[in-house]
Amino acid sequence: MPGPSRVPAVTAALRAFKDARYARTQWLVRSSGETGEVYEWMYPASRSDPARLRAELAERQKKIWDFDVDRMVEEAAPGIDSNPKTERHTATQVGAQ
Repeated sequence: MPGPSRVPAVTAALRAFKDARYARTQWLVRSSGETGEVYEWMYPASRSDPARLRAELAERQKKIWDFDVDRMVEEAAPGIDSNPKTERHTATQVGAQ
């Protein structure tokens, strides 16, 4: 369990995660359900039109796979680094604690 000195760091990390990832994560949840509808030919925008179906799936896949993770990390980092009490830990350090 984190001690009191880690509370600001954890709070800053969670805030940075929310700011950087929440909207995309919620889109992914909605898109996953809609993709199921596309595959079942039940999605209103494509129904049983193969060309629309392919276009719909291609657009969703592009949004998932052509995502700039490095840019997201760069944008999120200031939210963590702006807290002077934040300690930087590597994944190895965190796993060892």
